[in-house]
Amino acid sequence: MIPAFNEAHRLPTTLDRLLVELPTVFDDWEVVVVDDGSVDGTGALVESYAASATVRVVTMEANEGKGAALRTGVAHAGRPLVLFLDADLPVAVAQLGELVEGTARADLVVGSRRIAGASSDPPQPFVRRLGGAGFIRLVRSMGYDITSDPQCGVKAMRRESVGPIVADTSTDGFAFDAELIDRCRRGGLTVTERPVAWRHVEGSTLRPFRDVAATLRELWRLRRQATVAAGAAVAP
Repeated sequence: MIPAFNEAHRLPTTLDRLLVELPTVFDDWEVVVVDDGSVDGTGALVESYAASATVRVVTMEANEGKGAALRTGVAHAGRPLVLFLDADLPVAVAQLGELVEGTARADLVVGSRRIAGASSDPPQPFVRRLGGAGFIRLVRSMGYDITSDPQCGVKAMRRESVGPIVADTSTDGFAFDAELIDRCRRGGLTVTERPVAWRHVEGSTLRPFRDVAATLRELWRLRRQATVAAGAAVAP
């Protein structure tokens, strides 16, 4: 499943690779692209693939964000296992198979660029790595139980157990990943990590400073709401 906002320039390469390589890894599969209110022809592009292949597009009328797109996509998923994937296909398809295999032992399998066995090509600049580490520390300081690399763009999940938690998330943007992982762990589900060999592709619509700041604000808002709700629940 691929959330996509104005990704018409990157999706052709990704979809071409998936259509060639996915049959070598999976026996039963489909590609669901959630068009998150794009204005660059992303939906029409995916429809051109859907006419002759195992590809579907789910269209959102307005741009609502990654979290909203993934909630919508999971609601339309037709397979028991769901794989979240960035539009630039940043990891080898064979590694996608490894994440899906991990769902035999876990409800949610999260890719990581920060644990032993992981790599990045090209290596992330020191400032970016430092910023990522700082982000994770801040999120954990708010009380979130997250993995080493919650924003990594590849995750595999069992729809039966994780799907209801996805539907219950409330963040629409990039805070979705941390909220999902935290909710899964607090709900008693098994969350594991797999190292990935990450390949950087130019052209992301992510705005590092603005989107990271918005993500932190949203996570802080959620934590405050949870604290207030917990206090109200124990009040005499």
